[in-house]
Amino acid sequence: MPPDDAARALGESQLDAAYAVDPDVATLVAHGRATRWIGVDELDPGQELAVLLFSPNLSAHRPTVAVRLLAAYLRAVREYRVAAADPDTRASLRRELAPSLDLDDPLAVPRLSFIGYPSDAAPNLASLVATQEHYLRNGFQRKPANLARATDLSFLAAAQ
Repeated sequence: MPPDDAARALGESQLDAAYAVDPDVATLVAHGRATRWIGVDELDPGQELAVLLFSPNLSAHRPTVAVRLLAAYLRAVREYRVAAADPDTRASLRRELAPSLDLDDPLAVPRLSFIGYPSDAAPNLASLVATQEHYLRNGFQRKPANLARATDLSFLAAAQ
């Protein structure tokens, strides 16, 4: 069941437990419809939660743009990690994230969870392989991608 459907069913008391994501989790918890048990970063440490994908055109014809994009992403991840670790800036970060999550519920904003992204931004290939196997097994993906071939760390190395 997709996370938003699971959150809706949980909120309607149709499920006893569900895998859901923010801002749905924060809203359910804020209104007493659910209790947060464990985050995905605790349940499956090392699971790949964010990946930047570049088109072959960008990689081949605009490599400096790719490096600059990755440098900006690394800066953002570092700033996010610092802000999420500091109780004083955590509240400010939640307020900053709320509009992009279309979350205007003042009860839910303080309950947004922070996921720990790795500071080096290197993709976890084993996690990507496991996710792809799940998608293939359940018919969400028709044929496998060659993830090892598609993963080029040269742009990341240049950005660091």
